[in-house]
Amino acid sequence: MFGKRENSVEELQEKEADVMDILSKMIELEKEKHKVSPIKITVCIVGGIATIMFVALLCYRLIKTDFSFDSILSILLAFFSIFISIFFYFKADETSTNFYNSSYEFMKDISVTLGKIEERFGEKLNSLNDKVSHLDRISSEASEEIEDKKDDKDSILNDLMDKANLNEEERNKYKKELEEKDNEIEWLRRNKFRAEREARALRRRISEVEDEKNNIRIPTKSMLENLLVTHNTSRFSAAGMHNLRKLGIIDENGNVSEETILEMLNSNY
Repeated sequence: MFGKRENSVEELQEKEADVMDILSKMIELEKEKHKVSPIKITVCIVGGIATIMFVALLCYRLIKTDFSFDSILSILLAFFSIFISIFFYFKADETSTNFYNSSYEFMKDISVTLGKIEERFGEKLNSLNDKVSHLDRISSEASEEIEDKKDDKDSILNDLMDKANLNEEERNKYKKELEEKDNEIEWLRRNKFRAEREARALRRRISEVEDEKNNIRIPTKSMLENLLVTHNTSRFSAAGMHNLRKLGIIDENGNVSEETILEMLNSNY
């Protein structure tokens, strides 16, 4: 009897340790998210300098030289392409932040729920199913948003480079910036896949808990009334004692809980 009980406790501890490990990873990601990104600072500085230089150049050319409409359009398109690159970088960063906020809050709630799921089955299982569905919805929305942003970005940048008549060096520069954005998009995809994998692990845990619930047998009314009066558990087998502990009718020391018996009598009979 005690060997089975120890095995059950060890299995529960291992499962809770897995959940805590997932939560620890999410906390580490949350800390990294709040760090100031050197790339973001660099982009802001470069964007500001580029803006000032283009404005200064445009003013100088307008004052000192004759300026054709095609030249003005070419400079404006080049300036606009830089603005678009900066805009998409911050938009990708915002999407990543929102995704991690939702995932972190979800995993934090799940870790608390799994710690108590052995005691209360019905309401907790419904809550878990809702939260898993919520994570699936977040993952699907993030995937669609990433694809839309990538398509828009490619279309706009290709169109701008064609219209602006950029030289080879400028084209290579913008293509390099585009590759950086693609890497950021791939990073978001990997994190989406990680969230989906964690959701599958939670589904397996829910299935295991449901199996445990189905294996628990509710004692008869006469048996509960006898326990309430006599507190005598000597006639129960090892499996019966284990079943009573699962239901909370007796504690680990074999003491009978009158409150639990009364609740079961009122709710089941």
